[in-house]
Amino acid sequence: MSKSARRHQPRVRPGQRQPREQRPAQEDPWLQPHIDLQPQDRLSTYGDLRPLIPNYDEFVAEYGKEYLEDVMDHFFFYLARSPRLAAEPEFQDLDLGIDPYDFLVFEMQDILIEALNKGLINELRQPDGRFIPPLEHVVEHAIHRYLTPPLQRDIRRRCRSIISRLPDTALADMAKAVIDAIEDKGIPRPVISLLPRLFFSALGERVLELHERFEQDWENRDRQLDPWMEQIIAADFDRPADEAIEQLKKAGRAALPHLSHMYYDLDLTYDDYPVNAVVEIAAHIPCQLSLQMLLEAMFRDMDWASVRAAEALVGMPDLICPYFAYALTVPGGPDWVTALYGYEMIGQARCPGAFELIVEGLSYQGEQDDDSEGAQYSAACGLLALGDERAIPILHDYLRNPRADWSARRDLLHVLREESPQPWCDQIAGDLTEDTLPEEP
Repeated sequence: MSKSARRHQPRVRPGQRQPREQRPAQEDPWLQPHIDLQPQDRLSTYGDLRPLIPNYDEFVAEYGKEYLEDVMDHFFFYLARSPRLAAEPEFQDLDLGIDPYDFLVFEMQDILIEALNKGLINELRQPDGRFIPPLEHVVEHAIHRYLTPPLQRDIRRRCRSIISRLPDTALADMAKAVIDAIEDKGIPRPVISLLPRLFFSALGERVLELHERFEQDWENRDRQLDPWMEQIIAADFDRPADEAIEQLKKAGRAALPHLSHMYYDLDLTYDDYPVNAVVEIAAHIPCQLSLQMLLEAMFRDMDWASVRAAEALVGMPDLICPYFAYALTVPGGPDWVTALYGYEMIGQARCPGAFELIVEGLSYQGEQDDDSEGAQYSAACGLLALGDERAIPILHDYLRNPRADWSARRDLLHVLREESPQPWCDQIAGDLTEDTLPEEP
């Protein structure tokens, strides 16, 4: 039996919250000793709890069904309302460790700006209380990446402090439920509603601070690097600033304010030398801000900067694997540009979980025929780059599927015949030729 079963918005700065101890207990039901659940509050009212509890029948035999379901009803009731804990003093200074330039910060910024432009900024939650799908996707990926064992221990410690400060209260019972749920690896993290609330708030803070962060980094930059930056700005393709580029590469992260200044603040395009220089330098400084600049170059340029950015990113698996795990699984599916690059790149980088994602890409359907062709071919190349022999029957059937994009299959057949990137390519191609590729009637 799990431990949990055995035991029974606008930004608000911490200083603006009234300490819980100053509120009379009668104003807050969570400070009362116990909460009696109504039928509508009980999960067991809406279905059988058997699928949620391993060895359910054994526990019913030992504890009785009524007792077991009452314990679990309270447990899930508290988890669903655990965002209430975020208002307690113990959680006011919690640092989730989210990188200020994490790609999820930029993604959340885009979602919030779109909602604001559409007049939907106050409709970020669905009727059931969950975030809208794009926002939920961002938050869940943040939880997956940043809920490290040290952070879990820190959250449990803060919950224990609440239990010690407010013993014999429903709030203490809620804190106990969170502790038990975090310790139980079988419980999906988003079910612990406190976590989505904490990560949403932290990401929101990062979005609000983003502009100020850029300005602060620029103000605090290493000014000894300014002359090298000025040389790059004054250079062009006929008179390159090779030494300046090398010096900023050597400077590493200290050069990031100079790179972001050239990339974002100056009125330059991908046809300008300094922007291409930024791409080359960022390719040697693996970090979240470099990832953002390289992704933008790869997706938007479609020329040298795009090729160089893609080449660099494949060599940064710690950055691109989490990015494409997010971007290729967004609600509604990825856009065609993300699919065009993503499927092949996660194969080249040997990303965890790449095989399943790439297989999905073989059936990608875009708005235009060219979109489908590019994405499906990217997926096929991704499987070949991955080198997993499970791809043999999948690509064999894909080549012979008349409903799959014909041009993508033709290009794949050419790669199998002419380049043969894997020793088992002949098993996929068989005796097929371009003339015998099946076509949809």
